[in-house]
Amino acid sequence: MDNEKVQRIIKFQDSLLDSDLFKGVQRVVISGSGEVFASKVYMDFLQKLDDTKHPGLKITLRTNGILLTPENWAKIKNAHYAIDVVSISIDAATKNTYRRLREGGDFNRLMANLELLEQLKRNNKFKIWLNFVVQEQNFEEMPAFLELGRRFDCDKVAFAQLENKGTYSQEEYTRLAVHQPDHPQFQKLKSIIRTPIFKTPMVSFQNLSHLLNDEN
Repeated sequence: MDNEKVQRIIKFQDSLLDSDLFKGVQRVVISGSGEVFASKVYMDFLQKLDDTKHPGLKITLRTNGILLTPENWAKIKNAHYAIDVVSISIDAATKNTYRRLREGGDFNRLMANLELLEQLKRNNKFKIWLNFVVQEQNFEEMPAFLELGRRFDCDKVAFAQLENKGTYSQEEYTRLAVHQPDHPQFQKLKSIIRTPIFKTPMVSFQNLSHLLNDEN
């Protein structure tokens, strides 16, 4: 967006924060539509929060973790009181897989930021969720991803099936969608999901949970 449109949205956002409507809001999820720390709009929202005006507000912060640096965390200090979940989408447990699936990402930097987040959790009392979209290129790393979650004292490790929202051609999606019964690796995925290490409250299989049933 150009600066004019950004400022127009921020002006609307300011009016929303001051409105009677927002006083009743209990939770805000930021966001499934873009990286929070790269967005002028989202950062402006977080920087303007006021615990005296919205004391009961809770925030789920969704990020890829790359820009979750000490500097950016400090910039949103006004929102710290409200953030009770930091949800990070990674989709890999190793540097090579991460490089393939997260073009432009930096796995070493991400690991450093997760260490920071683990430290921040001790003082800020929020929960850490790690997210993993299962596909043909990464599903064998699911056990290692769970261990990554344990390493950083995460509260939830969530696995979800790959969805096609216009990102892939039908041919490419069929090749990647390992959760589909006709995929050549489907049985291997099922055997991984049914591994005993996943029988822990911290694991959520979301829209893959049906694969835990014997009839599937």
